[in-house]
Amino acid sequence: MATEKQQQLIELLSEHTGWLGALELAEKLEVSDRTIRNYVNDINRRFGPVKLIESSVHGYRMQLEVYENLRSNNAIEGLVSGEQIRTSRAHQIVNRLAQHPLGLETAALARSMHVSLATLESDLRRARDILKSVGLSIVRQDGSLWIEGNEEGIRKVLSGLIYESLQSQFLNLDDIAARFELAEIAELKRELVGRLDYSGYIINGYGIDSVMLHFAIAVDRVRRGQTLPASDEIFDEDILQVADLLKGLAERHFEIDLGLSERVYLAKQLLSLVISSSSSSKEHAHMAAESDREFVQSVISAVKQEFLVDLQNEGFIERFALHLGHLVRRAKFDSLSRNPLTKSIKSSYPMFFDIAVFVGSLINKNYGVSVDEDEISYIALHVGGYLQSQVVAAELVKATIICPSYYDLHLVMRQSIEKLLGDEIEVENVITSTNFNADEITTDLVISTIPIAFDKFRVVNVRPLLAELDVWSIREAIGEIKNSRRQNKIRERLLSYFSSELFFRNVNNLTAEEMILKLGGALKKLGFIDDEYIEGAIERERLSSTVFVDGLAMPHSMSMTANVPTIAIVVNDTPMLWGDQKVNIVAFVAFGASGRGEFQTVFEQFIDLFSDDKARNTVERESRDFESFIDAVVRVIDT
Repeated sequence: MATEKQQQLIELLSEHTGWLGALELAEKLEVSDRTIRNYVNDINRRFGPVKLIESSVHGYRMQLEVYENLRSNNAIEGLVSGEQIRTSRAHQIVNRLAQHPLGLETAALARSMHVSLATLESDLRRARDILKSVGLSIVRQDGSLWIEGNEEGIRKVLSGLIYESLQSQFLNLDDIAARFELAEIAELKRELVGRLDYSGYIINGYGIDSVMLHFAIAVDRVRRGQTLPASDEIFDEDILQVADLLKGLAERHFEIDLGLSERVYLAKQLLSLVISSSSSSKEHAHMAAESDREFVQSVISAVKQEFLVDLQNEGFIERFALHLGHLVRRAKFDSLSRNPLTKSIKSSYPMFFDIAVFVGSLINKNYGVSVDEDEISYIALHVGGYLQSQVVAAELVKATIICPSYYDLHLVMRQSIEKLLGDEIEVENVITSTNFNADEITTDLVISTIPIAFDKFRVVNVRPLLAELDVWSIREAIGEIKNSRRQNKIRERLLSYFSSELFFRNVNNLTAEEMILKLGGALKKLGFIDDEYIEGAIERERLSSTVFVDGLAMPHSMSMTANVPTIAIVVNDTPMLWGDQKVNIVAFVAFGASGRGEFQTVFEQFIDLFSDDKARNTVERESRDFESFIDAVVRVIDT
């Protein structure tokens, strides 16, 4: 699909019969001429083999005959929706007014955007809504428009618009460099990270590029004479140290003198992303504040009570307390950190994300700061990283080695296996005799240097001196055991959480909240939950959408008050609107205090199952009633 900017380029060229120069187009779209060239190449590849856009020394020109033919087949209009185009024009208005603090004439603005005055008025309403979110407004007087508000708010809006225009969740330094004509920004980043590392700071790699964006915006605004006002605030040693570092970097790389207010603004943005204390002493640089440690301890107690998940670990407490300190600091600076992996974390680790939502609500109550989904996803990484490390130890495949004694050959065998496969396997026993009782072997896997075959466990026959092929055979067996173990457990447990009374087909014309009430009512009627749980599910939905993967919503309460863990499910042929997404399957999940660990596995497997488009489509297509739904789910799991 073409980007909004590419759609705008197509529209501009389609309105002219002659050539338009690259610089003129670049100015209208607020990109570089190099980016225009890339857009043209991408568009032509998309509509090839005949070129839609011609290029020459005079610039670019639309092949109108080709264009009209594509229009007649609805190939052009389908690239970007009308809503996206209107939103893009609102972004253009904000950007242009931000570049002209003295204002722009309304008629001139409409002409430059190639729209009518009526269209401009409509787009202005959207632009006002964008600015209103950060306390800015658009003023109209004597036929001119300008933005009224503080410079910091304008920069926040500009940063937000750039993030909204990204084709992916990741901010690309090359895009920043091209957009602001700052070719050396990548080199500046490398030098900055090196300097901070030398000073004892550790950088959050997912967040540092957002600071580079703030840096680029600051340089651009200062060059235009639009600077931050001076402040009487007294700054701590960390801020001044980093601000001084930024002064030298800006002068060397961009030949610009950033004033103290600018440097302090960037230093605050930067320090909110470092994983170290505000102390400039390296001896104490990586120690969390005691008050944050105490709060994390209370969070651990609350999580254990609500989710029956134990996070009690000194290392986890210290790491998360450090993260907490910086999260609160970012919030106070109104500079919450963007996480490019938020969507992936939410869909891949829904239970970790759910715990993080709960922790975020506790942070909000204790510190009075807002915790958005990007910050929640960072919390989920902390929680998930610790819990995964515990799970890995429990999931090791237990093995018995059968290696008749010959000098120390059995010891060499064990050492080799543990060295090569120690993160996947745990050797419980080594049998050195050819006379043994197979009934006494209780492990999942047997690795034997003598030919044996038993039905009750997996046997891998290997050479006395392990070869590479032997190692691969053992690793393959480990994979089969883990897969079989997981599939059997999930298959058995998954089926125990559904019933025919809680399966519904084609329940249409309901809102998300009405669907929660309907499914919750069915669960309540059977005695699984009460009204408080239903109200909790509605409140949970308001905190963050439970659409963890495309096409599937899984509403639930954060409280584990269900009498029995259960799932009520609706499968619809026609998708319904759930927030700003559409879903065909809604699974109301009733969490109970009993069996939480088992149900967590089922919950995640359910998300995994429906994250595959083919699997989800199979279940949607074949689920005519409860029995066929169960058959389809079991078949997909076994595939």
